[in-house]
Amino acid sequence: VGAGTIMDGGAVVAGDAAFLKHASVPRAGTIEEVAATVLFFCNPLNSYTTGQLLAVDGGWGAGYGRNF
Repeated sequence: VGAGTIMDGGAVVAGDAAFLKHASVPRAGTIEEVAATVLFFCNPLNSYTTGQLLAVDGGWGAGYGRNF
């Protein structure tokens, strides 16, 4: 996990209509949900997982085609 690479909740506001329209999970994520993903990457059981980027966005990115 690289320092400064985790977006905080300031990027998405819970009531943001555009976010809610395109997300599979129609709500903003919690700090605990983002922290759980960080813990996944830090867990020694996942030591073979390297060089990955994972969007913890509730499916927001899946709601768009290539040209969003």
